[in-house]
Amino acid sequence: MTNTDAPAWVSILPEDILRRAYHSENELAWNRSDALRVATILQDRGYRIIGVDTWLPTRPGPTPLIEDWDESHALSALDFIKTFEPNKAYGGHDGMIVYFNFCV
Repeated sequence: MTNTDAPAWVSILPEDILRRAYHSENELAWNRSDALRVATILQDRGYRIIGVDTWLPTRPGPTPLIEDWDESHALSALDFIKTFEPNKAYGGHDGMIVYFNFCV
């Protein structure tokens, strides 16, 4: 990913977080612990998270899960990430770590 491909807010993230991100074209997603850190950094810097997508880190691109968060959700973005558990009814994610992609 080149810097011109990434959303502007990515430039405020620490290098260690960027290195561990799952990349898909010009989008990034993180495992739960890193996603919580990203969300906290964004909020502390005055960015507004308007959506969180859940992905499985597959190749050549992510497998989106049906369960996502947006501002109309009862939980905050941080609480959604902290408590998210994939719905087993959707299948296809046994043992895979869920990654979180942000819409800011």
